[in-house]
Amino acid sequence: VQGLHHIPEDQSYCIIANHQGGFDIPLLVGYMPRSVGFIAKKELRYVPLLSTWMKAVNCIFIDRSNRRAAAASIDQAVEQIKRGKPLVIFPEGTRSRGPEMNPFKSGSLKVPIRSEALIIPVTIDGSYLMKEANGGLLQPASVTLTVHQPVETAGFKDEQTQELAQLLQQTIGSALSGAGPSAKH
Repeated sequence: VQGLHHIPEDQSYCIIANHQGGFDIPLLVGYMPRSVGFIAKKELRYVPLLSTWMKAVNCIFIDRSNRRAAAASIDQAVEQIKRGKPLVIFPEGTRSRGPEMNPFKSGSLKVPIRSEALIIPVTIDGSYLMKEANGGLLQPASVTLTVHQPVETAGFKDEQTQELAQLLQQTIGSALSGAGPSAKH
């Protein structure tokens, strides 16, 4: 883990990270200095045990197929961050299952903008090697988490989410060993 000193102790923040594989969440939970919740697809709300844990760590479930419900989830996430409870957002929207990133969905960045929280960009490099690269079989792998310098959201508007998404994708991509700053298309 590199750059943990970039995470503030006394400020609201939102972690924006790439999403390579199924072990990204346990890695972030294990290595971040404060307890973090996640924005997760609503289907995970119904997975026994996992859903209980997710609710305990203040995850926000989002229905990506229902705009009104998704907007309510965004409002809930904004309020949670304002109360000082950090959230992790994977703006790719799903796992890339490899070293490259999927394009970032700019709408996911409305949460840190509206909450006026710091964005902490985090690169997860190599987690897909633990499972996704092996046909689902678990295997040890070397994984690096890089915590980048915070990005201020003050002054950003909802209309600038695409610009912010590009900046964050470049920042996060700069620490990927296999893909560089580019994304899958």
